Amino acid sequence: VLIVTAAAILATAFKELKLGPDLRGGTELIYEIDIDQAVKDGTFPTHPSDAEIDQLMNETVGVIAERIDPTGVLEAVVVRRGETGLLIELPAMDTTELNAVAARVSDLGTLEMRIMANDQYDKNGVSYDLAKARDAFNAWLDEDDHRASLAEKPTNVAEYNATLKDQDLNWVPKANGASLDNSSVWSSEAGRDLDDEQVVTLYDAAALSTPPKEGQELISYYPINTNEVSFSGDDLDATGIRRTVDDVGRPAIGYKLKQSKADLYADWSEEYIGQRSAIILNGFVQSAPQFISRIPGSGIITGQFTEAQVARMVKVLKTGSLKVKPIETSRITIGASLGAMAVELGLLSIMIGGAVVLVFILFYYRLAGLVAFTAIALNVFLIIGAINFLEATLTLPGIAGLVLTMGMAVDANILIYERIREELARGKEILQAVRIGFDRAMVTILDANITTFLAGIVLFNVGVGPIRGFAVTLMIGIVTSVFTAFFVSRLVFHYLLEGKKFQEFHAVSWFSNLNFDFLKFTRPALFGSAILVITGVVYFFQVSDSTKLGLDFTGGAKLQVVVKDAMTAEDMRSRIAGSEFDKSYPSWVVNTVGDETDAAESTKFNVKIKLTPDQRQAIDEARSKATAEEQKFHAPYIGILESTLGDLLVAKAFDGAELTPDPDSPARMFAFIRLHFAQPVKQVDLETALTQAYGNDPENPNKVTNLDDASAETGKNFSVEYNVPSTMKLSQLGQELSDRLHGSLKSVAGAEIELSDPIPESEEIGGRMVGELRNAAISALVVALFLIVMFIRLRFHEYKYGIAAVVALAHDVLITLGVVVAANAAGLVHAELDLAMIAAFLTIIGYSINDTIVIFDRVRENLHEQDRLGLHPNHPEIMNTSINQTLSRTILTSMTTLFVVLIQFVVNKDSGSSLEGFSFALTIGLVSGTYSTIFIATPIVLWMRKREGKGGRKSAEQAAA
Repeated sequence: VLIVTAAAILATAFKELKLGPDLRGGTELIYEIDIDQAVKDGTFPTHPSDAEIDQLMNETVGVIAERIDPTGVLEAVVVRRGETGLLIELPAMDTTELNAVAARVSDLGTLEMRIMANDQYDKNGVSYDLAKARDAFNAWLDEDDHRASLAEKPTNVAEYNATLKDQDLNWVPKANGASLDNSSVWSSEAGRDLDDEQVVTLYDAAALSTPPKEGQELISYYPINTNEVSFSGDDLDATGIRRTVDDVGRPAIGYKLKQSKADLYADWSEEYIGQRSAIILNGFVQSAPQFISRIPGSGIITGQFTEAQVARMVKVLKTGSLKVKPIETSRITIGASLGAMAVELGLLSIMIGGAVVLVFILFYYRLAGLVAFTAIALNVFLIIGAINFLEATLTLPGIAGLVLTMGMAVDANILIYERIREELARGKEILQAVRIGFDRAMVTILDANITTFLAGIVLFNVGVGPIRGFAVTLMIGIVTSVFTAFFVSRLVFHYLLEGKKFQEFHAVSWFSNLNFDFLKFTRPALFGSAILVITGVVYFFQVSDSTKLGLDFTGGAKLQVVVKDAMTAEDMRSRIAGSEFDKSYPSWVVNTVGDETDAAESTKFNVKIKLTPDQRQAIDEARSKATAEEQKFHAPYIGILESTLGDLLVAKAFDGAELTPDPDSPARMFAFIRLHFAQPVKQVDLETALTQAYGNDPENPNKVTNLDDASAETGKNFSVEYNVPSTMKLSQLGQELSDRLHGSLKSVAGAEIELSDPIPESEEIGGRMVGELRNAAISALVVALFLIVMFIRLRFHEYKYGIAAVVALAHDVLITLGVVVAANAAGLVHAELDLAMIAAFLTIIGYSINDTIVIFDRVRENLHEQDRLGLHPNHPEIMNTSINQTLSRTILTSMTTLFVVLIQFVVNKDSGSSLEGFSFALTIGLVSGTYSTIFIATPIVLWMRKREGKGGRKSAEQAAA
């Protein structure tokens, strides 16, 4: 216990806990996929269709999400932005870590293993004359500016390779590591591991005689046989990709072929013993090892790698390659998505819930309650330590889940204490009762927690993203709960008993010696549940997706807003709340953009909104109409938001435009317009740029007026009067002036001018859980339920218990789903189906299965007791007895857990926090879980047993034997 506690202290004391974007904010990365450039590079033979682009983008989102957050604990958001853009939101992290994530995003991750071309090759009518091929390549390098082009970007050799398709030959670059730090390598052309006849060096003798430029490497080109069979990253077994070292201890990448490719790879390596293969990563040869024997489907990739590069490449290769490299276009800091008040209320509800659990358990179990609370408090501390060690991100629902874990961890202690109470009632001494209580409770606790743990393993391996993050937290909580219940509680009890400090077990007894006939309510209970479930499912499909689904599923739009004066995100939320924008787009999130001051104020904000199918259709129709009429498109939500924020916003780039005909010259007109810049510019520079763009007639000179301060030399707002051709249209005036000023006018700071824009960015974004991600989450849940059935079959020797347990789980989820959707649609609670809600449903499943297993274990124990006494078991009586014997545990556990979630719900109602819907769903699920264990799961087992008749009795006896 001391060792584990010390490890948790070390994990938390020297590392700051990583808080999620909802609590602390983070970083927003914007990437763009350049389809046109991909076509030029040969990635696509022709320009892909809209459907192909859509598929490409969805695949890219999936691969990148897996790369940057493979376990789901980072709470990263990866969604589409517009047609070919990506939006990535990360929690706050240091620059080094952020750069590492960005490097993984932009890494193509392509791997090829090919045979080097050589003069001895002759197959399928293909052979090589490498001396001739080398001369031809060198001749091409000397033409035009090819050598300079390849020096700038070595992979531009694709242009030459395109002319060699009929020769089944490609030249692929290899960076030999020369740099300013190693000029001797540069000058001696060292690092080459092939003969001069095979390699073409990019730099000529003149270049080699001079020191290399900063960052420049000695590039050689290797001839690759494209006629022969090859292997790619898709042929690798992801579980076999690992960090390793080469024969001299340098960092390397270990790989293993998929079973379906292993034999083909082995035959390939055997056929070319004595020849070289090229291992190509992201278009560069990393090494060209020689086959010296048959390779049974695995090997290592060597090269001049650092540890960090190997770690990155392992993660990249595990997730597969990208067809097109994403290009980073923006990187900005964003503030917390939850307001300060919502966070304060959330934390307050968590603290109150924890305090209530403490008071109740001390009241009910006295000194034993203090022992339990010590174990539970240590449990929470261990979970936090594990989360910090894994560098997981803690969100507000995650913190609430921690306290819920504390409430559920009471379950193990209650099971133990109720067992101790039973043994004392049978006349055992306190020492013996404690020992037996721990031993007997152990079987039940392990059965319940192993069942949930197996479900967590499935969710982690089959699920994706946040589902994996939940699984990690769930499994950590299970391990620490079992550890503290058995080792910490037992250790403290041992100490108290040895020191004679604990000689009597004092506890309140509210639910002992009950003998209630629960099974007589089986039919009405089942009938009522069936009605509720069917009604809920039917109603679920009646409610529109736009009403029941949150932004994580539907996607929506993201706008950037710029205001005149710095303000807090809370002020912005107050302005939007209750407005026309709020009524039109009720699901919205606001956070700051850019580095915040100590007061958390900013002039830039992100506003995310959910779009309904009808709103999307209206937007698409308006966009199509604007395109047909060659007009600039403005989505309707932009106008409504501008109207809502009104005078808070900065001015638009142009206003007050006027065109007046020149009576003396029909060929020109007088133009007037007001210009608004985002950054200050010098008035004299603006006058000069205007003259360069339009000239300056002495009789009708250009006029520039500083609207901020007529006597100042710089400003942001100006009025401009100048001459334009008579063909100029009023609608074109502002954009035409902007185009002419760009490039010739700089800001005071020397940067490119940026015109004022109240809403400079507006893009439609996708949801986090769509397509394959959503299907993977559903698949994970189905597989987890199947595994629960199989594990219970193993432990109880019958399928009946597992089937009944899963039916009860399905009942709880469907009841909760129906109630949540109905309450949300009626406006009683804000509880849209989003990722926080999915976490709530998964928690309900874990809670409900624990409850069910406790009763099933007692049924099994009572059946064994009947068999031991040679009595013919009365199954209805045993079921009722088992329910009554465990009822105190069921009610006490439900009460303590409900204390926590009810307080969270009441405190967070209408706060704008995701805890409102999260805690509401848990409240319904916990009540349903307690009910279904007694009135659904147990009666189903009894019903199936009755249908078996005598055959059931015989199979049970055989199983016992």
